[in-house]
Amino acid sequence: MLRRRPCSLALSALSALAVTLAGFTTPSAAADQTARSKITAVTVFPRGALIKRTASASLQPGATTLIIKDLPESVVRGSIRVEGRAQNDVAIGSVDSRVQVITADDQKRLAARRAELDAELIRVRDRRAATQAAIDTAQTQRSLMVNLTQLPQQPAPRGTATTDWKALFDLIGTGMAQAQETIGTKLVELRKLDDQIKQLEAQLATMVPKQTRATVVSVNVLSDSGGEATFTVRYQVRNASWQPFYDARLTTGGATQAPSLALVRRARIEQRTGEDWDGVALSLSTTRPAQGTQAPKLRALSVDFYRPPSRPTPRAMSRGLSADQVQPAPRVAASMPRRKSRRVLARAVQVQRSPFQVVYAIPGLNTVPATGAPKRVSIGTQQLTPTLFAMATPRQRTKAYLHAKLALPTGAPFLAGPVSLFRDGTFVGRARLPNLTGGQEHRLGFGSDDAIIVKYRQTENKRGEEGLISTSKTDLKGFEIVVTNKHRRAMDLVVLDQVPVSRNDKILVELITQTPPSKRDVDGQRGVLAWELRLAPQAQKTVRFGYRVTWPSKQQVRYAR
Repeated sequence: MLRRRPCSLALSALSALAVTLAGFTTPSAAADQTARSKITAVTVFPRGALIKRTASASLQPGATTLIIKDLPESVVRGSIRVEGRAQNDVAIGSVDSRVQVITADDQKRLAARRAELDAELIRVRDRRAATQAAIDTAQTQRSLMVNLTQLPQQPAPRGTATTDWKALFDLIGTGMAQAQETIGTKLVELRKLDDQIKQLEAQLATMVPKQTRATVVSVNVLSDSGGEATFTVRYQVRNASWQPFYDARLTTGGATQAPSLALVRRARIEQRTGEDWDGVALSLSTTRPAQGTQAPKLRALSVDFYRPPSRPTPRAMSRGLSADQVQPAPRVAASMPRRKSRRVLARAVQVQRSPFQVVYAIPGLNTVPATGAPKRVSIGTQQLTPTLFAMATPRQRTKAYLHAKLALPTGAPFLAGPVSLFRDGTFVGRARLPNLTGGQEHRLGFGSDDAIIVKYRQTENKRGEEGLISTSKTDLKGFEIVVTNKHRRAMDLVVLDQVPVSRNDKILVELITQTPPSKRDVDGQRGVLAWELRLAPQAQKTVRFGYRVTWPSKQQVRYAR
């Protein structure tokens, strides 16, 4: 049923269209009306995009089938939605879509444009012909003046008057100058006309009529009194994406100035949807609409003893049965098929990436071509107060590296992406930011810190035997790490090293240290030790530690990473 509004409401303000997709029957005598639409807004997902088109129509009283032909072929089925606003009460009965070849409207516009270009090309070619004729005339005039300069060398016929050579030379000079000026001017004009002809010919070459496949949307509309209406069509496409990337600009500060870090968010947008996004309101969303809607279900996992397939018995072979004719005994699966198991794991990974749902609205109107050329936009900059510290792994390299620990602000998440690192305005390298949510901590490295001196040496390396009858062997190793802070301010330093990890109960590893480590098994890595030191300006500290490995004397050990 079509509901009427009071006249005062209908005339004073635009009213939202009531969308009724079920229980509505459009009269069979509905008139068809084609409406052209324009992309006004785009929301880009990490994979795919949501397109918003707007179309205007002048509705007649009664039933109308509004036909919109501007959608690309690659529309995701089931994603089309139609809404709108109108001056009077209007109801949408149904929305249908189909893919078809679009030629008529495009070819009419194309033919009209080609006729304009052809007419312009004829006019330019006519001007070029006239310009070339003027050049030919001036060149002929110049040749005539050259011939006149040969007259003084020819004997004058008898009985003729004396020639006024001065007047003749003045005439030749004036004529030559005029001819040369005309030729120079017309040659410049000729080059410009040639350029115009090339441009027109190039435009005509690109305007060859083509058949295109497009998605056509039919909207069945019923209006009591007609009037102006604006329709909004939303749909999703797949061939679009955006990826985040970052700039981390660290200012290290000084003895009296705290460090700061500017984290600049940027995005790279690409699309090959078949339609240009020209001057649209652009938004970036972290939603992944193609990553599934619910967690996968687990199937029962069973285990049984493995039973090899039975082979033909000698008796069966003696009866004349071939190996192919003898059926093996039924086999009980020991586990789920491996292929199905891999599918479950892959879907689980996809579900883990779906929690982030934030939309970034890019200011202004933006244009993204459908050629796949990347469009880079800035999302925003956040000022953070980092905690600076140095980290050294002297067993690998006797160098300290400056790190900044960031406490990320609450709110929008940080999607995984590459980050360019700058320290005091100098580019020092690249890293990668993982998926992070607000409130998490993360550290970034900003290159070597040459103001912290690291020295590393082995102080002991002995292999011996223990017991009265040499029942066991031992390795005894000792190390010394000396660090010096040459900064004018105090620095925190984390020194990492390791001891072997036994993989056999008969191999014993004992830590021997004069400087107990602050942490063991750092970041879940067994055997990794960390010493957290606070170094005053120009201060020096020493870390001494070692380990003893004991194993049965009849065995040999091997150290492996």
